[in-house]
Amino acid sequence: MPEPNLPPLFVYESEASVPGGVDPAQVVVIDRLSTQLPELPSVKRTRLVETHGILQEHSFTLV
Repeated sequence: MPEPNLPPLFVYESEASVPGGVDPAQVVVIDRLSTQLPELPSVKRTRLVETHGILQEHSFTLV
């Protein structure tokens, strides 16, 4: 039984898959969400080590 107090949730993979006539602000687009998420700590540590040449141990202190 659907929850009467919650509107339906429409999830789409990309902006291109949202049907015409649908307000993009009223749907969840996975590609849009993934661009808004911050960088994961493990990815940030790896980037710091590779781009700045710092030690892995120091990257854990920074992040």
